[in-house]
Amino acid sequence: MSNPAHAKIAYTDLFPALGKFITNKGLKDVCVMEFEGGIIVTGTIVYEVTGGFRRAIETYVMSPDEIRLMLESGAPAKRGIFGR
Repeated sequence: MSNPAHAKIAYTDLFPALGKFITNKGLKDVCVMEFEGGIIVTGTIVYEVTGGFRRAIETYVMSPDEIRLMLESGAPAKRGIFGR
């Protein structure tokens, strides 16, 4: 990544982990944004409600430390949920 805060995280390592995270969350119509403080992942989730389905937008903000932890452990980040 171009930012010094996460210069040691290569896109080739980051995107498979983000793909797993996105799949585990069931997100569709996903947008991944890099910013100085980390990564923002926003996507739509469709869930069943009485009488039909509902769509909601969920946003996850991950710091460089959380991204490194996700890469090391293979577990998705848990912080920064907005939406629903």
